[in-house]
Amino acid sequence: MSKLHVVQVNYFKYLLDEFERMGLSTQQIIRKSKLNQFDLSNPDNFVPVSLYHNMLSEMQNQEIGDDPLGFFQPSLKVKNLASVGDVLLTSPDILSAVYDAVLFSPMFYSTQRIGLNINGPETEIWLKFIEKESEATQTLYDIELGLIMDHLRLALGDKWNPIEIKLPTKYIPNLDHVISGNAPVKVSGNTGHLGVVIKTAELRTPFSNPNPRSDEIDLSALTDRKKLEHLLNAHQDGFVPTIEIMADYFNLSERSLRRVLNEHNFSYSKLLEDWRFKQSIAKMSDTSLSIKDISQQLGYQNSQNFIRAFNRWTGVSPQQYRELKSQ
Repeated sequence: MSKLHVVQVNYFKYLLDEFERMGLSTQQIIRKSKLNQFDLSNPDNFVPVSLYHNMLSEMQNQEIGDDPLGFFQPSLKVKNLASVGDVLLTSPDILSAVYDAVLFSPMFYSTQRIGLNINGPETEIWLKFIEKESEATQTLYDIELGLIMDHLRLALGDKWNPIEIKLPTKYIPNLDHVISGNAPVKVSGNTGHLGVVIKTAELRTPFSNPNPRSDEIDLSALTDRKKLEHLLNAHQDGFVPTIEIMADYFNLSERSLRRVLNEHNFSYSKLLEDWRFKQSIAKMSDTSLSIKDISQQLGYQNSQNFIRAFNRWTGVSPQQYRELKSQ
């Protein structure tokens, strides 16, 4: 099992937007959680799961309090999940939506697992996280419960209620935010996972206006190498993390991260070299960027180091490469 866990920005950016909509500042939260090292303006970027957890913990300490489900309820809409929501909202019915979530969820949030247990007339849609519990774990489950209920009600109606809600711990949040009216919904705690039990017949309930699925959605698996490449792409220009920093993102020692990479037959230095080469070729096409600009964005201490590396990769200098491409 991989030890390198990432989550896509679009999976949580709406929570920051909700904070700002309420007139609350997110700058300190982003800084304290170390998310300021990443470009959060691109929803397709990835960040370490540990930093997302830090963000939720900071939110809880500052403003959320003991009722994250109630605090975030207005924004817990599948449509707010950007490309994640784009996938889920293309499903024709509930059963297809669950199967899509089973398939796609780990591609957007590498520690999230979703499944379906059909038991005669009742079916449980369950969700759990495979990472080690943190201060943010309960908040994570509260958020996911709100999102699941929103998605199901897009097909079953705003007044619909499940047969049962299963909660992972003994803690029972204020479920008035997700239960409609005074319906008798059974609530079970300490189940080890989040579960929403519905009638099996409801699985075939269609969504009224499913969106067309985009061919641009990346459905490829998140390998450990791709996770690290995503993190390198997501960093602010000029900041290139060392292996020590990258290991810290995953709560690993440098030695442990090297061992993980060795198991996949690549090193961090080789990964970084390949990434810089690909980025340099892409950035060379932007003639508004000088050679010095590109070298700084790729984390080189001076332009000469970049020029030597580029010459080694291509056999020509950056200036010569641009001249050849312009012919």
